[in-house]
Amino acid sequence: DIVFSLASDADTALLRTLPLTFTLSPGATLRCLDGANPDFRFRRRVGYEVTSQDRHWQRRYTLSFVPETDFPDTLSFDHFALNEPEHNYYTWFEPSPDGTPRNIWASGNPGFWLSRSDARPEAYPTSVSPDGRTGSALRLVTQSTGELGAAFGKPIAAGNLFVGTFDLESALLNPLAATRFGTPVNHIPTRFSGYYKWQPGAVFTDAQGQKATGPAADGKDAPRIYAVVYRNVDSRGQPVALDGSNVLTSPFVVAVALLDDFVVTGVGQHDRWQHFDLPFATRIPVDNRLLDRHGYSLTLVFTSSRGGAEFAGAVGSTLLVDDCHLAF
Repeated sequence: DIVFSLASDADTALLRTLPLTFTLSPGATLRCLDGANPDFRFRRRVGYEVTSQDRHWQRRYTLSFVPETDFPDTLSFDHFALNEPEHNYYTWFEPSPDGTPRNIWASGNPGFWLSRSDARPEAYPTSVSPDGRTGSALRLVTQSTGELGAAFGKPIAAGNLFVGTFDLESALLNPLAATRFGTPVNHIPTRFSGYYKWQPGAVFTDAQGQKATGPAADGKDAPRIYAVVYRNVDSRGQPVALDGSNVLTSPFVVAVALLDDFVVTGVGQHDRWQHFDLPFATRIPVDNRLLDRHGYSLTLVFTSSRGGAEFAGAVGSTLLVDDCHLAF
């Protein structure tokens, strides 16, 4: 296979009638196996057959043109800043090729600010650990929301970070709708890997703040890490955006990589980092024509309490994450 990489914003319509020049050894001949005027759009692999001058040797090749991925394949969590202009909590970004920040990450930190506006940045559910596997690490801690949060039936806030946006206006009335997942992509990943440290909090409580049995096998709290690819337009071309109510269950979901089975490692500086490597389980086929038009979105989600969206978890549950990688 011969694959040419295109700029992620290349005009792929030009691939319909792409003029190609081939240089062959003297006397050799070339035959296209897909017609006289092959169409290279939609990542189509076009076959060619080369025959030597004496006709004793033949070799077949495939040729394709594929846009470069427009989503980072390595996530170090080393690119962060305090929110502007208040400097209340941490935000994350990924650097673009030209060095400008690309704001693909969001967290529930703005919602936590509503209940505990006096908290230091390090006391928010989503913050930074200086003791990463390399550089800094993502630090997610399930925190109490205090008396105000409990009065609204939201006694805890799980640490979380995800690719998407957070709608602060929805945070109080419809929390599941506040997390809007995904950014459009032109490639579908095949594997999702990285490293974590995990320590559950002491007491798991439900949305009423009452002691309850947690989701882990031992009845304690459990975190969750997952990645989802979904179709972001419906059959009529209308936009689709998944949120906390349907990101794992929607019929628009194309593929999922999910980590639910965690090892308790401790979260101290000298505790070991646990590696994970997840395949994407495909639910529905991918349409390459739609993919070239960014008709699919990708989200990555990290949370210190699996039931955090329903305000169930253990205060103090801590998940550290670092050095994640996507294979495309």
